[in-house]
Amino acid sequence: LDLNCGGNDNCSVIGFANETNLFAVVTDASITGSGNGLGGLVGSGDSRLSINESYFQGEVLGAGTGIGGLVGSFNGSLEVQSSAVYLDKITGFDDIGGFVGQFYSGGSGNTLNITDSYINFDDKGQHAGDNFNGSEGYQMGVLFGYVANGLTGEVKNVYMDTTKLAAIGNADVNSSYGVG
Repeated sequence: LDLNCGGNDNCSVIGFANETNLFAVVTDASITGSGNGLGGLVGSGDSRLSINESYFQGEVLGAGTGIGGLVGSFNGSLEVQSSAVYLDKITGFDDIGGFVGQFYSGGSGNTLNITDSYINFDDKGQHAGDNFNGSEGYQMGVLFGYVANGLTGEVKNVYMDTTKLAAIGNADVNSSYGVG
């Protein structure tokens, strides 16, 4: 799959997801664009998104904000179960994450849960920090580039390499979210 989004926002295999249950497999993909909300499976979304038994392998090359291996930008409740991301490379300007680039809480009662999932950057002998490329000083994380303060949920049984890059880009959330 070779998808060039140009300057369009909310671009991916699924551009915008709302109240969605997703089961998807995308391999050998190149998702490129200069807009905001660029993801491997979903560009952006709100309300509720459940990603189950899904897989993305390839590169997500953006120049905007909210760039993610699975989801570019999301505002609501997100659940990822038994899914995997194999990123060859991911780039963007700000809020770049292996699973989700930007995650805003969207209101009270919204949650973020990732269980029994896997993220890998090492297929070519590189670590997460080597395959992430963003503007210096901006938020990049193995799981999430940016997560809103006050959001509840958990990350459980998730394999990731955090030797060169934190799990969450905005470090003040790492300790309060229980990831790090």
